[in-house]
Amino acid sequence: MTNFAFFLPVMFSTFALLFLAISRLGPAAAPFWAAGFGCAALGFWAPAIDQLLPSPAWSLLADALFACAFLAYSEALLVRWCARWLLHVRLFITVGAVLGCAVAILLQLPLLELAVSDAASFVLIALPLVAALPHLRNRLDQALALAALLVAFDGLSRLATLLVTRGSGAFLDSVYFFLMQAFASVFGLFLGLAALAGCMSELIARYRREAELDPLTQSLNRRGFDRASVGAHDRKGAVISCDIDRFKAVNDRFGHQSGDQVISAFARVIMAHVPEDARVARFGGEEFVIYLPGADLAKAIGCAETIRQAFAATGAEAARIDHVLTASFGASAILADDGSIYDALNRADRALYDAKNNGRNQVCAASFLRPIAARPVGDGLARGIG
Repeated sequence: MTNFAFFLPVMFSTFALLFLAISRLGPAAAPFWAAGFGCAALGFWAPAIDQLLPSPAWSLLADALFACAFLAYSEALLVRWCARWLLHVRLFITVGAVLGCAVAILLQLPLLELAVSDAASFVLIALPLVAALPHLRNRLDQALALAALLVAFDGLSRLATLLVTRGSGAFLDSVYFFLMQAFASVFGLFLGLAALAGCMSELIARYRREAELDPLTQSLNRRGFDRASVGAHDRKGAVISCDIDRFKAVNDRFGHQSGDQVISAFARVIMAHVPEDARVARFGGEEFVIYLPGADLAKAIGCAETIRQAFAATGAEAARIDHVLTASFGASAILADDGSIYDALNRADRALYDAKNNGRNQVCAASFLRPIAARPVGDGLARGIG
């Protein structure tokens, strides 16, 4: 009944090494998965060592390793769903399980030792499932929860059938030992693959975000904007095109590092004054575009004016330069017959150029009904253009 004697530690060691390698790439749960599978691998080696060097210490070491493995599994699951949840409780269960197993070994009560170990394993892997219930929105989380549930069920079923499966013979020849290794092979493989898929999906999502973000401002780049605004022309909305005034003079006078600080300050002002569902993108240099889902032209003008005033008031201080900073804005509504959001952006760009040509530091809006002369409305308020 020792057909799994070498397969299990090799399999769990392989998963441990895989997660250890993946942890260098950033997934938060990967180090805990590596620790869990590593402890489990060492725990499965213990019976083989015990055959060569019989000692109660090997049994206690295996119990401690399995308890630590399930603690690490629970932490890995909770990093994905509810980090640090009931950590003190789980630590108490782990330490209590090791102490309970030590007492059982000293009293020579093998059934108690197995019962304590199985009960602790069940509780440690089952607790995260309670925290996971509100978070099971995608198939990967559901698969991971199912794998953890099967592992928990395995521990509970062993605990429930302990008196029958353990028997009175040698532990390594018992039905209990065979079932433990058989189900650990199947459910451990499932858990490892589900956890691996979860970590890889996190990596892919992170790389996708990085590919769609401007590294200087953490706003969207053009690729990210295209993806975030798919189908925008089929819905009500508005766009704003904006540009820092006389930005070349900032670079020439203060250097490109200060220029980058100005761009970053402008991006922060924009993102601080747009609605939560807005999409902000840097299209290159000092030029930004804003997509406002569901907004009309009046709301876009108001949003642009708020950003204009905030940047004029705080931009220089935020960028840490002694220089007057202003920006110009063009706004346009998205029309029902637009082929894409770029039709609206082209109109917003023309309005932006009008703002530049009429003195900068102002908001201009594209008019779609009839050509009208540009006219100021207050200090820097919207102007209409044909």
